[in-house]
Amino acid sequence: MVDLPEGGFEIYKGLKGQMRLVQWTNADHDMYFYEGAKGHEQLKTLKLADGYELKFEVWEGEERMVSRADPSGEVEFYDKAGPYDAHGTGALKLTVYPDGERTFFDGPVGEEYYLLVLDPHGRAHYYDGPKGEERKIRIEFPTGVVWDRGQILWHEARCWTKARSVAMYWLKCKEERVCAPGGAGRQTDLKAFEADFRS
Repeated sequence: MVDLPEGGFEIYKGLKGQMRLVQWTNADHDMYFYEGAKGHEQLKTLKLADGYELKFEVWEGEERMVSRADPSGEVEFYDKAGPYDAHGTGALKLTVYPDGERTFFDGPVGEEYYLLVLDPHGRAHYYDGPKGEERKIRIEFPTGVVWDRGQILWHEARCWTKARSVAMYWLKCKEERVCAPGGAGRQTDLKAFEADFRS
């Protein structure tokens, strides 16, 4: 291990004369892990102090980020073949969530749009449309049942109607309690009436 004057350290492995860099930890405690022969070491993993972990692969002589995992367990996978953004990262292709959901993307870097979502229950949700305007066009269930766009909209409308009914019921219950004899609503109304009457 070699301590660095600016903080942090480097770790080398190998026989004398063939020592290769395998790890560099900087003063901020970010850890860089390398593979390859001496003089040809390539960055493979970067573990940031804030808990993020980035993986790299070499493509056409350049190190490209191929995945990024955040502290919650969510992992994003990127296209190493390009084209790339200003940071040299390719288009987002897949996001895997801690609950097992997987979201697939298509489109060039910066314009990635939803293509397919595989939820934890085994359903496949297909999308169409540009980034920010995607619409769900089909759902395939593990049982083999398939919903088209019309069935999806009908289901969403039905769920909204049910939710509205439940919300209206609880609103009714609340108003009945507030307006009941001795309720806060009646007392507020009475005070307002008496204030208006006195004025």
